[in-house]
Amino acid sequence: MIQFIKYTLLAVLILGNLNYLQAQEIVLSGKIIDQDSQEALSFVHISLCSQALGTTSNEQGDFRLILPSAKQEDSLCISYIGYKTQKIAINDFLQKNPRNIALQANIQELATIQVRSRKLPDAKGLVGKAIKRIVKNYPLSPYLMEGYYRDYLQDSTEQKFLRLLEAAVGIYDPGYEVPDESSRIKVYQSRHSNGYPLNYADYYENNLGGRSGNISIMGGNELSVLMYNNPVRNYARISDLKVGYELNAYFLDHHHFEIEDIGEEQGETVYGITITANDRNPYLRKFLTSCPPNESYHMKGKMYIRERDAAILKMDYAVIHQKAQQIEVFNELKLDFRLYQGNVYLHYISFSNFIIIQRDFTRERYRHFRELFIHQIRTENLPAPDTFYLFSNIGKLHDQSYLNEPRFWEKYNMVLKYLP
Repeated sequence: MIQFIKYTLLAVLILGNLNYLQAQEIVLSGKIIDQDSQEALSFVHISLCSQALGTTSNEQGDFRLILPSAKQEDSLCISYIGYKTQKIAINDFLQKNPRNIALQANIQELATIQVRSRKLPDAKGLVGKAIKRIVKNYPLSPYLMEGYYRDYLQDSTEQKFLRLLEAAVGIYDPGYEVPDESSRIKVYQSRHSNGYPLNYADYYENNLGGRSGNISIMGGNELSVLMYNNPVRNYARISDLKVGYELNAYFLDHHHFEIEDIGEEQGETVYGITITANDRNPYLRKFLTSCPPNESYHMKGKMYIRERDAAILKMDYAVIHQKAQQIEVFNELKLDFRLYQGNVYLHYISFSNFIIIQRDFTRERYRHFRELFIHQIRTENLPAPDTFYLFSNIGKLHDQSYLNEPRFWEKYNMVLKYLP
């Protein structure tokens, strides 16, 4: 058990390669900001230029990265959609004080573009092409993702966090031609706060379309719920349980698409395309049917698609609940990818929704967050698949209390998550 701190949430960023524990280390820390506004940039990729080993900035733009001393002659590559990628020699970075990294925006709003000098593609057609090319742009061979998972609750006042679970995990993916149910997982370490686990027999509001009762998909834990919500990896899944943003012909028919901006990612043109549910969307109609006359819902998101090969590099999607005096994000998906060895790999995914837990005669409302940060991609010298567990067999993460090893966590970056 770990003691859960009332005003902070400690988030451990796992590098994933456990062999590095034996090596002498260097520690890199700093802050990623916008060059013009000086505002913090969250979820920026910070990695070695020579391999897919790195970390992510937090919501305040801060990052901390531990590397073996042998990598001191290498360079950091810092990339973020809509900004110019920056390369910094690690030795030069160690001399900086303060160690802030300012990224230059490299995106144009559509209104500022001379459309006559550039023929824009049809937005819906580009999204359709991106869906068809998933099998071309994402890895078909087995690979291993190693990273850090956490889930937690935030109370209705948004002033404190409750019931944290965190885990260092490895996910063995057989490749995108194989259904995602065949992916395997191994928990390297986990720990949780007092008050875990939740009682999943209690009522869940709006969990994957309003289901109630026990979570049964892919093993019955919140990491399973999170991975189920990745529409890019799950493009070929056949399931009766729908989330409303499966990437298929149905998705194309029930949304409106529009190119909003154009930017670059590592010298490649990237289109920012807004997604809005149309009035034929059955999921939106379901929400609208159940809401009072003075309230409304809408569903929207955004995709960033690379021009050259229609690769999806980033996707956000949310259900918005608008009340008389309040706009509330009912549930939200965030999805971000990284480029490595000619393919596109998952870098970050989060899914959050509201949950109502009934206890005796009281109803408590929380926001449930699930996040997975991938810090290491391995494509060679992979462990045997049977040393990992199928999602359907892993059981609940919080049952694995024997994995709580404090010394394991001491070797990794601790990131403070500030409250408002």
